[in-house]
Amino acid sequence: KAVVSTQSTGRQYILGIITALERNLAVKSEQYENKCLSALFLMNNYNYIRRYLLEEGELSALLARPNEIEPAEKYADLIERQKEQYRTWYRTLTDVCIENTGSAVKKESEKAQKEAVKSRFKTFNNYFLEQWTVQKKWAIPDAEFRHMIIIDNINAVMQCYVELYERYRDAKFTSNPGKYIEYTPEHIEKMLLAFFDQ
Repeated sequence: KAVVSTQSTGRQYILGIITALERNLAVKSEQYENKCLSALFLMNNYNYIRRYLLEEGELSALLARPNEIEPAEKYADLIERQKEQYRTWYRTLTDVCIENTGSAVKKESEKAQKEAVKSRFKTFNNYFLEQWTVQKKWAIPDAEFRHMIIIDNINAVMQCYVELYERYRDAKFTSNPGKYIEYTPEHIEKMLLAFFDQ
């Protein structure tokens, strides 16, 4: 009984520390005006805690309880929630890419069609360059986790941009396509790979 009591006391003590840590992280995350950076801050810390729990089996066993989610799995869930917040940065790009303005530049309302295509590329170019400039300065210390986030970004952004690029690169919407189609898909992928380049 003494052993059980000691384990219970130890568990409560550690849970208290973890709870205090989580509150402190939440407060610090609110200091970031950029919501994606706030989410990245929490993801980095939750990932660190998750990896620590996975590596320290005795600690995980002490914290675990029957019919309750494993401690490491709890932080995996928290990471997924913050990923959704982080992913909002590229939803602006995907919205631009999938906007329905037709499969090609049509003769009817030709001027309006051309202006719409120009606007889509300009919006994509400006926003993507802004995000690249900002996010290449951000950091994800864990190499495996960094790779996972970068691949997630590439899958989302490349899918929409390739569709936009292939649809309009041969369309006659301007006499100077290079002014609007600034990036090839390969260039976009290369820039995405430079995110979090500390």
